[in-house]
Amino acid sequence: MKIEEIDINLIKPYKNNPREISQEAVDKVKKSIKEFGNNQPIVVDQDNIIVVGHTRYKALKGLNKTKAFVIKKNFEKNQAIAYRIMDNRSGEESKWETKLLKQELAILQDEDFDLNLSGFNILELENMGFDSIKLDSINDSSEKEDENNSFSFYSKSEIIQDCFDFYRHNGFPYRNLPLHLQKQKLNSLYDLEGEQLVKNSICSDVADTYHKHRYTLNAIGMKSPLKAYNRDIDLKKAIRIEIESGAKLKGEYFATLSLVNGTQACSNFRPAFAKYLYDRFCNKDSIVLDTSTGFGGRLLGAMCSKKVSKYIGIDPSIKTHNANIKMSETLGFKDKVELINLPAEDVDIDKYKKSVNFSFTSPPYFVKEEYADEETQSFKRYSQYQDWIDKFLKKMILLQYSSLKNKSYNLINIADVKIKGHKYDLVEKTLEIAKNIGFHLQKKEEYSLHHRFGTKEKSVAQEALLIFKKN
Repeated sequence: MKIEEIDINLIKPYKNNPREISQEAVDKVKKSIKEFGNNQPIVVDQDNIIVVGHTRYKALKGLNKTKAFVIKKNFEKNQAIAYRIMDNRSGEESKWETKLLKQELAILQDEDFDLNLSGFNILELENMGFDSIKLDSINDSSEKEDENNSFSFYSKSEIIQDCFDFYRHNGFPYRNLPLHLQKQKLNSLYDLEGEQLVKNSICSDVADTYHKHRYTLNAIGMKSPLKAYNRDIDLKKAIRIEIESGAKLKGEYFATLSLVNGTQACSNFRPAFAKYLYDRFCNKDSIVLDTSTGFGGRLLGAMCSKKVSKYIGIDPSIKTHNANIKMSETLGFKDKVELINLPAEDVDIDKYKKSVNFSFTSPPYFVKEEYADEETQSFKRYSQYQDWIDKFLKKMILLQYSSLKNKSYNLINIADVKIKGHKYDLVEKTLEIAKNIGFHLQKKEEYSLHHRFGTKEKSVAQEALLIFKKN
């Protein structure tokens, strides 16, 4: 078998090719060629008509390549037709060994490799449990491909403008999953176990369906997603980044809207990772305490854990509290949930004395995020750092200690923050307070945050998970 390199213009597509070739497929092959090189020859007959390789041919043409590798073979007419059909059909017969596929993709993700180059799109990867997808190739560079390469019929600028007009006409795309889809997603989360949960973002959109106000809130010095949406320049940039990544925007919420041009939404804990921790540290029929319920991520994780019989959640925000009540009632688990609308520091320290099997929360990071415009918020009550430490953080940890039974675990997800150039060592302060109260540190783990769209960062930020035990 001889591989030749010939002028690409000598190659002729087969005019009756029965296989429809999508632009998405061509774009994937283009990405592959850019990253790995052109490592597969096109099979042609004696007249240079393509037998196998139409998608690769279109990708090479789209990249303005002047040469192509071919294998030239003398086919009889019927042989070429049969081989062309068989080659396309045989690909349809192959199925993925899901467990092995996830293992291979996990290796790539752990090495910070661009999972887009696997050929799977973002939705497919998220459904398999991958969410921190490296998108370094999507940046704000002025370098652009020739629009004719990927936008051969309608121009990129025309599509972006139409998309912009659509979003402007329809308003902010709050997540609003129908009840049947919410329940299907929660069923999927209930069935997931072990390492499949660690980097999975499933059911985050279920919580967001009830906590629409999350998109109106922001980190200090940043814009909320709603504010970014209302600025034409931000909305157009977010759309452009998505379109250039190959996304097909369907009018729903998209992640870039929360990250573009100095935008940062207040975060919600991923339900799947919360379930992973409940499953890992709880015994059967555990009562769990969350002293900062937030936007319902840990609540949903608890309801989908086979280890949890009751979730006690404390949160000072009226909007957030009411949203969690509505979520619990609508989804049918209100009898397993006790929600308290108070700041954690105002709850009677003996209210749950030695009645809780597991405590787990992610408290506010001092004044970093403004979770509600209400006077009960800790960032409003205690704008001075030492006050926040003494009157919020210390009292919260005391409540956790008092509530826990002996030999039980307390997990606190917290991170150091930098505000106006000053670093606040929240992790060390938490360790110090917990030790003084009587907790014993078992382990300090790190977990990855989402990779930020549109950034050139090579590393993904890590946050601390402090694992304490009450002896």
